[in-house]
Amino acid sequence: ENHHKTQTWLVSPKQMGLNGSKAKYGTVPTGFGVARSALFLRSSLLLSPLAGIVLLSCSAEFRTHNLDMASDRPSTFSVLTWNVWFDHFEYPNRLAAIFNITQQLNPDVICFQEVLPQFVQALQKEKWVQGYQTHSDRVGDTVRPYGVLTLCRSNANVNFHDFPSEMGRQLLQVEVESEDGMRWMIGNVHLESLNFPGVRREQLKEASRVLGGHVGNAVLVGDFNFCSYRSWAEGRKLGREGRADASPLENAVLSDVLPSFHDVWEVLRKDEKGYTFDSTVNGMLSNYEQMRYDRVMARLSEPWAPKSIEMVGTEAIGSRVFPSDHFGLFCTFEKTR
Repeated sequence: ENHHKTQTWLVSPKQMGLNGSKAKYGTVPTGFGVARSALFLRSSLLLSPLAGIVLLSCSAEFRTHNLDMASDRPSTFSVLTWNVWFDHFEYPNRLAAIFNITQQLNPDVICFQEVLPQFVQALQKEKWVQGYQTHSDRVGDTVRPYGVLTLCRSNANVNFHDFPSEMGRQLLQVEVESEDGMRWMIGNVHLESLNFPGVRREQLKEASRVLGGHVGNAVLVGDFNFCSYRSWAEGRKLGREGRADASPLENAVLSDVLPSFHDVWEVLRKDEKGYTFDSTVNGMLSNYEQMRYDRVMARLSEPWAPKSIEMVGTEAIGSRVFPSDHFGLFCTFEKTR
């Protein structure tokens, strides 16, 4: 049985944080030339012509379950992370494929990176998105020129955390609750691009500070921009699998900075390379590069454990056209008892 309750607040753009002030759910930054972050939760944001007033209508859904039926199936919690590539190449066709795959997966939390305002506008037209609460403007200004975007199936506490960055990168952190009452903190990141391992280390330190103190399950996902098998420079220039030298891998930063977190791909599929950026498969990549840039890092409390992780977007949607230059990762966690 479902029960719906709708509440409407009358607030100003300043109160909403649209001018960069502190909003209820976090800071929505302003200015040009930096990446922004946006959060979709399952709501609607309407702009009123009256004195710049913003109407925020939030629909909260309360669902009761038959306890006997619920006890017969294990509790699960799923997260999708995907760098959706901000290039305009075949953009409408690629968006359609990304949306279709995401709808079929039906994750509890969705984390996108390299999101453009056009992505937000197209996403708002998708009927399945109405199953997620939203907290963002409807024209995509909060991801201008590009940024990270999180969608949640349930109510969430939200915060934005600025990273040390020359590229405007941020941590978008949400806290949600699964069916069993477990509190989950999910961090969505697009770490500094190119050959900046020192900057990425500092960004991971900030992520560790934010997620490390959470009581409950914590998951950090996104495009980390480094690989577990070779350095950034090796992956770009070596032209083949393997390593150019025996220098320490940047990947070691994870055990240094996030010692209590585990790389879910390595936990469940350690015998598989798991390249999420792979020129030997993805026809849109003209130069050789095989890198495992994208990660799901989890710190779980018993009895929760990772159940599965798979790459998505690995099939062509046209001649040398894929949904993105990255493959996404869809991860499911399960309550084991």
